[in-house]
Amino acid sequence: MVFFWLISLVVSKYSFSQSDILNVDTIFSQSDLDRFVSVDDYDAQLLQSLILKQLNKQLVFNNKEPLMLSKLLKYAAEDQAEYMSIRDETTIDQSGNKSTTQDRLIFYEGSGLGDEFVLKINANKGKEPFTYKQIADEIVFKWFNNNKSLDIVSNPSFILTGIAARLDETGRRIYVSIVLGNYKSYNSGAKRRDELNVPYSTKKYGLLAFDEKACKTCDKFKNLENLTDGLFVRDGIIIFKFDKIKDLKKLIRKPKDGLAIDIIQKEQYSCVGDNIIDNSLNNKGVMLKRVYSNKLYKKNLITDKKVKKLEVELGIMPDIKGDYELNLMIIQDKYVCRNLFKPFLLDAGLEYSTTVRLLADTATINAEEFIPVAETSSLSFKIPFEKNKFTYKQEDISPLLKSLNEPDFLIDKIKIAAFSSIEGGENENKILQEKRAQSIIDALKNIQKNNINKEIITSENWDDFKKDIAVTTNVKLATMSLDEAKEYIKSNNLQKELEPIFANHRYAQIDMDITYDILGQKEETYVISRFNKAVKNNNLPLALSIQKFIFKKVLSETYAKEAVYKQDIPNTQAFAGLLMNKLWLEMKIDNEELDETMCEKIIAIAQLDPFNSYLQYNKLFCHILHESVGDDNQIQEYQAKIMELYFSTLSKPTVDALNLEYQFKIIDALDTLDTPHPLLIESLNRVKEIVNLKDANWLNSLKLAYLFMKQKDFEFAAKLLEPFIDNEQVFEELIFTYISLCSHTPAKLSSNKFVRAMQKAQEINHERYCKLFDGKHLSFQVFENEIVKKDYCKSCK
Repeated sequence: MVFFWLISLVVSKYSFSQSDILNVDTIFSQSDLDRFVSVDDYDAQLLQSLILKQLNKQLVFNNKEPLMLSKLLKYAAEDQAEYMSIRDETTIDQSGNKSTTQDRLIFYEGSGLGDEFVLKINANKGKEPFTYKQIADEIVFKWFNNNKSLDIVSNPSFILTGIAARLDETGRRIYVSIVLGNYKSYNSGAKRRDELNVPYSTKKYGLLAFDEKACKTCDKFKNLENLTDGLFVRDGIIIFKFDKIKDLKKLIRKPKDGLAIDIIQKEQYSCVGDNIIDNSLNNKGVMLKRVYSNKLYKKNLITDKKVKKLEVELGIMPDIKGDYELNLMIIQDKYVCRNLFKPFLLDAGLEYSTTVRLLADTATINAEEFIPVAETSSLSFKIPFEKNKFTYKQEDISPLLKSLNEPDFLIDKIKIAAFSSIEGGENENKILQEKRAQSIIDALKNIQKNNINKEIITSENWDDFKKDIAVTTNVKLATMSLDEAKEYIKSNNLQKELEPIFANHRYAQIDMDITYDILGQKEETYVISRFNKAVKNNNLPLALSIQKFIFKKVLSETYAKEAVYKQDIPNTQAFAGLLMNKLWLEMKIDNEELDETMCEKIIAIAQLDPFNSYLQYNKLFCHILHESVGDDNQIQEYQAKIMELYFSTLSKPTVDALNLEYQFKIIDALDTLDTPHPLLIESLNRVKEIVNLKDANWLNSLKLAYLFMKQKDFEFAAKLLEPFIDNEQVFEELIFTYISLCSHTPAKLSSNKFVRAMQKAQEINHERYCKLFDGKHLSFQVFENEIVKKDYCKSCK
C-alpha cells in the first residue's frame, strides 16, 4: 500500500501534536483497491483510510465540507470498535468509565462533546472475500442510506472524525465505529482556569446540556442570535431589551424557561496557549444568576398600560478588567439550548426594495378629492313643553341639539311653530306659546352668540287632539268643534283624565336653515359626520374620498384618533374596502402588530368581498406571515392566487413584493434537503426573474444574497455565496459579506470553508481583515476555530 499523506497543521496547542488533526487526502495504488480482506493480514489502517476517503467523496458530492481526521476521536472510535469485535456485538455502550461515547471522549482527555454511530458488516460472501474498497463503499453506502446516521454525518457542526474498523476473531465480520466532533471536543484549556483574574464559573446550577428535543422551540424562533442586540450595561447593571414581548413569550413561556448572562473575557482567547474555556460546561465565562420566565416578565421595567416591549435587569456586572463580551444563554425547561454571542452584518448594497406592507384600499372611483366646505342644510325637530312652563335655558336646549347627532352649525333662519294643548283659554294659550318660542330663541342665541332670523307661529293643537281622542272612550269629542270640545271638557272636569293626551300636544316644531361650522377643530367633527352620512346614503365613492382625507389628517396628527374610531361602517360586501381601511389606520395609530389575531379580522373582511384585490392581497400576506407553506399542491395553489393579482388594479411592484415574500417563505421551508426540491429551484428562479438577475455569476449571487439578508435569511444568503469562496479571483465585498453571514450561523464558524474565506480576506485586504476583530465586527469567540485563531495571531499581532 502506498500512502501519500497531505498534512496541514490545524492548531498549535500544548496538548496537540502536529499529527493530531489532519486534512487527509490519501492516494491508493490499484493493488490496495483490489486487495481482499483476510484474517491473516488484516490491514485496519487501509480500510479506515478508504472509508474516510469514500465518506468525504460523498460529502463533497452532496455539497458538504469534507471531514478532518482527529486522533482524539480516533482513539474513542478504536476503543469501541475493539470492544464490539471482542464481544461480537454492535453497540455504542460499554461499562465503567467508558460507558458512553461521552465517557470515552472524556477518558481520552476530551470534553465529551461528540456523536457516534456503529455498524457491523460481513467481510465475505460465503467463501468469496470482499476487497477493502468494496467494504468501504458498502459501509459509506449504508451510512448515507440510513436517516439516523445520515443526519449525524452531514451535521455541519461536525468537522472532525475518528474512524475505526476491527475484524472479529473468525474473520467474517468487521465492526466499525465513527466518532464525529469539532474543536469543542477538545478540552485542554480547562486546566488554565486559575490564570484568569476572574475565573469562569464551574457550577452548573442544575442546568442541563443541550438536548435536541428539549430545544426544538429555539429552531422555530427566527433570527434567534439577534436577541443579543438587546444586551447592554447601564450603571453597572446588565439590561436586556426586546421590542416584541409577544414573540419572546413564545420562546420563554414555561416555568423553567429563562435567560442568563455569560460574560466572556478576551483574555480567555489569548494568542498564547489554549483557549481558557471548559467545553464540558454549558457556559464559557462568568455565568450570572438565571432569570426564569415568571420573574423575567414580572420585573419588566416598561409599565405601559399595554405592554409590547421588554426591558429587564439580568444581573450585576462583575468587576472585570479588560475587554469582554456578553453572551445570552437561552434556557428551555432547564436545558441550555443556546449560548449566543453578538453577530454582525455588513451593510447590504441593495438596489431592490422588497418591503411588504398591509394595503389600504384607497383607490377612489369617479370621485374628486374631498375638500371640506361649509355646506348649508335644514334641520327639523320637536321640543316638548312642560305644563305651564315657558322659560327655557341653554342647558334645556343643548341636549336636544346634541341628540340630533350633527356637527357644529350656525343657524341662519329659524321657524318655530309653538303648539299648546286645547284645555286652556285661547288668549292664555297664545301668550304661553309666544313666551315659550321666544325663550327657545333666546337660549339658542346664547349658544350661537349672534342674532337669529326668526319666525314664530302659535296655535292650539286641535289636529293632534282629534287624531288622538278618536281611539279613546271620549271619541265623540273628535266630532265637535274646538269651542264645543273645550266647553265639554271643562263642564265634565275631564282635564285630569285627558292630561296624558294633552301632554303630547304641548311642543314646538323647530325648522332651521343652518350652515355647518368647520372653523378650527370643528372641521374634524364635520368631516366624520359627512363620512357617516355618505355611508348611510350608500355613496361609496364619496365615502372613500372622505376616508382618504381623514387618513391624511390623522397621520399628520391634525385630527385625533377618534376620527378613526367614530367611523360607522356596516359589515357588508359593499363596504368591505372601507372596513379594511379603518382597520389599517387603527393598526397604524395604535402601533399594532400584524399578528394572528389581527389577521383573523383581515381574513373576515376579505371574505366579505372575494373580488377586491386589495383585500385578497392582505389575506395572502397574512397567510405568508402566519401559516405553513403546506404540501406541494398548497404551495402551487397559493402561488396561483398571487399570480392572479398581476391582472388586478394593483401595481406590479406591489405584487412583486408579495411574490418575493412568498418565495422566501418557500425557500426557507424547503431548503432542508441535500438534493434541492423542484419547487425550491422554481422559487429561486422566480426571485431571479422578479429582481432581473438572470445570469448565474458572482455579482448576481451577491445581489441575491443581499436580498436574502434583508429578509434575515442569513443561512441561505451564505449558501448563495459559498460556491465563489474558492475562486482564484474573488471580489472583496463577497468575501467579507460571507464572513459576516457566518457570524449568524455558528456552525459555519468552525468549518474549513470559513477558514478559507478568512484566509482570502487576509490576502485581499490585510488591514480590513485585522479590523474584523476590533470589537465592532466578529466576536473574539470565533477563535474557537483554532486555524482562524492561529492565522490571525500570526498576521495581525
